[in-house]
Amino acid sequence: MTAPVVVLGDVMLDVLAELSGPLQLGSDMPAPIHFHGGGSAANTAAWLAQSGIPSALVARVGDDVAARSALAGLRELGVELVVSTDHERPTGTCLVIVHGTERTMIPSTGANAALTPDDLPDLAAARHLHVSGYSLFTGARSAALAAIAAARAAAVPISVGAASAGPLQEWGAEAFFDAVGPGVLLFANGHEAAMLSGRKDPAEAARVIAGRTGEAVVTDGSDGAYWSDGTTLVFAETFPLDTPNPVGAGDAAAAGFLAARLAGGRPSASLAEAHRLGAEACLRPDGRPPYRA
Repeated sequence: MTAPVVVLGDVMLDVLAELSGPLQLGSDMPAPIHFHGGGSAANTAAWLAQSGIPSALVARVGDDVAARSALAGLRELGVELVVSTDHERPTGTCLVIVHGTERTMIPSTGANAALTPDDLPDLAAARHLHVSGYSLFTGARSAALAAIAAARAAAVPISVGAASAGPLQEWGAEAFFDAVGPGVLLFANGHEAAMLSGRKDPAEAARVIAGRTGEAVVTDGSDGAYWSDGTTLVFAETFPLDTPNPVGAGDAAAAGFLAARLAGGRPSASLAEAHRLGAEACLRPDGRPPYRA
């Protein structure tokens, strides 16, 4: 059996509100509301499995209906679950407000923050480790850092998702780079890349970040994406979409890049697959792959 890509991070229940206009603070604003399985790590693991790459999700959930529903969906998508149950904290929940191509997320981490190094599998048996940056901003930081250290010691390739510009700004770029360390592929969107690099241009940001981590993929929405190793820069155009739903697109793009790379693809081919899966996620109501027949 092929060794899995181990994905460490968050499982969430997403409560998604699709606004027809800007949020009206202090007033009512009727909008369609949907409940979906979410979490950056869970999304990436699902898209990896959909791409034919065995994936194992390391996470922590509550002992509740939300967890049972979320895990059943992931299991049906083919994700191996290395998930512990917390009997004190609820499964994480995230209020997602979508307006056009912008999305604002208000998370309550719940049991995700209680993941510990004791919950980790043997990383030496992994094909690759992907860490959701959200785990670095919560009580799960010790588990994330232990996983990165174990993978590095076993010469297992590592990638990290930058997660979100707000927590990155609060924590600070230097603290983030120190935690992640060298020899890592970092995924970031334009806002996250600008915060980490101090550069507004995504191409420059990709080079600067890669100079610190080893490699970087910076997605710039409909304007494409860049890969860099600090010296070489590769650009790929994105897929045009009329009505994109941005929720989960970055998680899918990371899975697409990793799937193509693990199949031997060069950065240009990996970026193309990242765009393909990201575009597919944009057309899904929950940002997840369709369930298998």
